[in-house]
Amino acid sequence: DRSVGRWLLSLTQTCMSVFLSIVMPAYNEEEIIETVVKNWTAFLDKHFKGQGETRLIVVNDGSRDQTGAILDRIAPQYPN
Repeated sequence: DRSVGRWLLSLTQTCMSVFLSIVMPAYNEEEIIETVVKNWTAFLDKHFKGQGETRLIVVNDGSRDQTGAILDRIAPQYPN
């Protein structure tokens, strides 16, 4: 959502240091989960790198498809 992105960017203008955790539930998202994680990670790196600590926490919410397996596979690419 663009309004969330604008709000997050406003943090960089008002805070000296940012500690930000985004918790994202995922349920049966095998078709898009890898792209969503990649895009959110790129957004956080672009706008908050060097300004504190950020985390994207993806919670597999009981998916019946391959969402969990995909998250397990891509997790090593995103150590934080």
